[in-house]
Amino acid sequence: MKRTGKNSFHGFHQNQSSFVNIFVICLKLFLEIRLNNFIVFFSTTIHPGINTILDTFISIITVFNSILQFLNTE
Repeated sequence: MKRTGKNSFHGFHQNQSSFVNIFVICLKLFLEIRLNNFIVFFSTTIHPGINTILDTFISIITVFNSILQFLNTE
């Protein structure tokens, strides 16, 4: 019986970084989906006024972003 423990561990260690990257991407997607579902749930059932708050917040961010872009081009 050959012992290939060291070699297989080395191969796993090489593949570990790609596995971690895939795991992180899946975790980010999962959290993003959960966050979106929570925002939709919160805005439709608990507090309908949160939609206007979110719209105002998004418009403020958009204006701020356009100001920054204008300053960067100057």
